[in-house]
Amino acid sequence: MAVMKSGIEGDPAVERTNVHPVQVQALRIIDDVLSDPDPELADVRESLRGHIARNPNRPAPALLLHLMDTRLSEP
Repeated sequence: MAVMKSGIEGDPAVERTNVHPVQVQALRIIDDVLSDPDPELADVRESLRGHIARNPNRPAPALLLHLMDTRLSEP
């Protein structure tokens, strides 16, 4: 399952599979973060891409790890 603005919602291929709703929600959040053009979020996008690369086909754990790292790095 790719992370892209492909329209997971309503995609018949996804709806016929046993994709857990949490996974779909995680993909939507990831897609929103990665598609945000704000230059100030470049580091955030890079961090999230790293977590996605280390957790292929596991968007929810990748997002969770990213959020944990983000929380730990805040002052």
